Amino acid sequence: MLKIAILGLVFLSCARVGGPGSVPSPNTYTVNNNGSGAYRFSGNGVNSSADDPTLTFTRGETYTLNITTSGTHPFFIKTAISSGSNDAYNDGVSNNGATTGSITFTVPAGAPSTLLYQCGLHTTMAGTINIVD
Repeated sequence: MLKIAILGLVFLSCARVGGPGSVPSPNTYTVNNNGSGAYRFSGNGVNSSADDPTLTFTRGETYTLNITTSGTHPFFIKTAISSGSNDAYNDGVSNNGATTGSITFTVPAGAPSTLLYQCGLHTTMAGTINIVD
């Protein structure tokens, strides 16, 4: 009788989120403001000195927007440029309109092909989010 023992080894590589030495997700952006005229983003290959850059998000993916704006600049994901929380797009979005902290957006399969981000107080602080498959 032949007996065979199989030893399986699993190697895991992980990074602690938010701790020392952590590695941000490739779908994480830091958002700050350029006065009251524009938002600026860093992370995921975005030019951090560009005002209101166009972003591209993929359906089914989750994105984290770390809001670090100075003053009062509520960050909304919207379907149209409008004041306050009007036209806010809330499907898959948590903490929409945050002035600090994180907004998480899991892009639903039925999301429109174009969304916008905009400050709830300054309509000039706005840009486009293209949604792709």
